[in-house]
Amino acid sequence: MSAPPALGTRDIAVIGAGRMGLPILRRLAAAGARVHAVDVDPLRREAAAAVAATVSGDVDATRDCDAVVTVLPHVQAFDDVAFGSGLVAHLRAGTVWIDLTSNDPRRAERAAVAHSSGPFVGAPMGGGPREAAAGELTFWVGADDESLAAARPVLTVLARPDGIQHVGHRVSDGCVFKLLSNALWFGQVTAVSESMAIAARVGIPSSRFAQLLAESAARSAFTDAYLPRLIDGDYVTDFAFASCVEELDLVDRLACDAGIHTPTMNATRDVHHRALERYGPVDGEMLAGRLPLDGGLAPGL
Repeated sequence: MSAPPALGTRDIAVIGAGRMGLPILRRLAAAGARVHAVDVDPLRREAAAAVAATVSGDVDATRDCDAVVTVLPHVQAFDDVAFGSGLVAHLRAGTVWIDLTSNDPRRAERAAVAHSSGPFVGAPMGGGPREAAAGELTFWVGADDESLAAARPVLTVLARPDGIQHVGHRVSDGCVFKLLSNALWFGQVTAVSESMAIAARVGIPSSRFAQLLAESAARSAFTDAYLPRLIDGDYVTDFAFASCVEELDLVDRLACDAGIHTPTMNATRDVHHRALERYGPVDGEMLAGRLPLDGGLAPGL
């Protein structure tokens, strides 16, 4: 793990001290910032107290901060913080608001309008807790040039060397790209797992199937790094499966708004909804890949 670049003595609030927010908070504190942790959960506040200058369950703690970083698990949590708890009313003029949530593009736009007195940067992230702790995250950024410049010192502490990807100048642009990228990822989970189930049924072992894929035109980052985990029954519990389904629902809304017919993405979404019904809102990003193994290939199962 590399040492983070120095941030100086600026005050940064991190709202959401969960599986991603806590390592992000630690990384910012190690860079020299005075970090203020905000979370409604007392256990997460207790965990953050070891490194945070202050801990609170109230967004009022953000009032005097130079920057606020929201790291929230789903869209409703973002809405609850931004509007229900009144974050937009507590931020002082000039505060940089960096939202790392995999957010609904429309909610990001609404928050940016509400925070009209300061920069708002939509920067949904790629990577898990390990990457957050090591400062190796990727950010897909939607912001104008001035706002991105204001947020860059904070993002640089958290990102790998080429990890700040400026998607476009609208605050929603990064959200849109992250949602579409994840939809393609989830589609690989379903397509590869179903193909592997067919291969196994006709006598090609899963391990051999994976070896052959690695030498085929279907090879990808997914087959290299994640297919072995899927075969081992590791469904990547760093991410809540219900959030995967929420993201696919958001993509469906984007497609409807754009007037684009997306039968392939719709099929991926349907499979994930079936998996959520079967397994419940547990952790496991690749849980849809379990359905073929459990007899879930038939519609309605």
